[in-house]
Amino acid sequence: MMVTEYIPNGNLNDILHSASCIPIPLETRLRIATECAEALSYMHSYMYTQVIHGDIKPANILLDGSLKANISDFGISRLVNDPDKTLVTENFIGSIGYMDPFDVYSFGVVLVELITRKRAATSGGEVNIVDAFTEALAKGVRGVRALFDAEIASQNNPKILDGVAKLAGKCLLMERGRRPEMIDVVERLRKLGKASHQVHQRVDLFSWARKRKPMTTWTSNLCRQFSLEEIKVATKHFDESLLVNATRILPPFVNPDEIFGSRVYRGVIDGGATKVAIKLPSYRHGAGGCELHSAIEMRSKLRHGHIVPLIGYCDDDNETILVYDFMACVSLHYHLYENQQEPRLTWKQRLEICIGVARGLHYLHRGTKHAIIHGSLKSANIFLDKNWVAKIIDGGLSSDNASGHWVLSFNFLGVNPRDLTEESDVHAFGALLFEALSARAGLFRSKGYVLRWALHYKWEGKLYQFLDPDLKEEISLQSLNKFVETAARCVADQGMDRPSMADVLSDLECAIQLQVNAAASGSGS
Repeated sequence: MMVTEYIPNGNLNDILHSASCIPIPLETRLRIATECAEALSYMHSYMYTQVIHGDIKPANILLDGSLKANISDFGISRLVNDPDKTLVTENFIGSIGYMDPFDVYSFGVVLVELITRKRAATSGGEVNIVDAFTEALAKGVRGVRALFDAEIASQNNPKILDGVAKLAGKCLLMERGRRPEMIDVVERLRKLGKASHQVHQRVDLFSWARKRKPMTTWTSNLCRQFSLEEIKVATKHFDESLLVNATRILPPFVNPDEIFGSRVYRGVIDGGATKVAIKLPSYRHGAGGCELHSAIEMRSKLRHGHIVPLIGYCDDDNETILVYDFMACVSLHYHLYENQQEPRLTWKQRLEICIGVARGLHYLHRGTKHAIIHGSLKSANIFLDKNWVAKIIDGGLSSDNASGHWVLSFNFLGVNPRDLTEESDVHAFGALLFEALSARAGLFRSKGYVLRWALHYKWEGKLYQFLDPDLKEEISLQSLNKFVETAARCVADQGMDRPSMADVLSDLECAIQLQVNAAASGSGS
């Protein structure tokens, strides 16, 4: 058995040939083709031992939440130990319509499907699109234009489509020695993708002011766009029973405005086939234009195991609604404050959740091209998937901070986004650690109440009085001390005295190891 990452958007074959026929812009198709070509180029030319996939076809190209292409099904792959030798086989491998001992030909078939949106594998007397394509191309590139998918065959991009057709034709040459290498295919696709993007930008300059008809589509900025009506259908017109961010029960004296940064609903799209979480900010951004699209594009590119994937958005009537992958075990806030039926989170589970959040936050701060500040880290913005893996969700629309980094939220009331820094995220994370430890009114943290309370018990040596009572019988004293020491450093008064998230992560991993060691030795709390 092999365990692989779950890819939520199915395969390219289903998206290209489904009955719903969801629109896919040319830019998106070129990006998918380029990503596949890059993967094959890596396998063919950059690995120590060359790998031939042997079954490249749309059904084996999986698409994640951002429609990023992932090649799968290496069941018949072959290793070539000597890259100077040609792999020779007497048996054809692959699938009907794609059969060839090498990958370049099969990739050419994929390119044909991408630009014609017709199946290569046929049955019942259907015309073989590959044969029709090669015959038409032999008469000149103009002869093949009639086969292009009408959705992308606009007057703005004929040269780009001609370029893709010529490249596909080279890949489909019967003489293997005349086919291009995947390195060359990648380079050509990148140039075509860049040209397509430039065309798209020029068209946008003339059409941006014109109000677009709302529709579901795969946008060029890597995620899906929904109409407000589709959002209403997905949430049954925002049925209160579908709320999942679980912030209905409040500790006394808490200002609800400090909590309700947004509302998250369960929903379904694609005719009920896909579960999603739909986040409605409690305010209207009204940003629109290039700023909104730039922010959505940046957010959709965040790919990490502890960041909730963004599937799409809606910006009808100045409503900025975000659609995410569904997290089956809802929010950390729910499990700390509202869960009255299911077993409470164990200390080890809480440590694992905090470590996951630390990894996600470290990725935002250091794992991207530009530093990203979350700006609204709290238990209501930490969600848990079906395997109880913690994933950070943003607090709202992203914004470019003039100080040189991005801010993922405007939910801090009365706080200028320019004042948010990595150190302020670390402080919020420290408050989250105390919240996970006590399961008490961590939402007071904006006033420093719980923090002062926690630090007071730490100085008095009476941490057990601050603990969630459910943890007292299982928690290791060494693990507890390490955890609280880390949390206290995070909430230091001066930002310069707070640790980096890399140091925090190291300390938390030490805390969980101390807990595991204590459990193995049978020592008590």
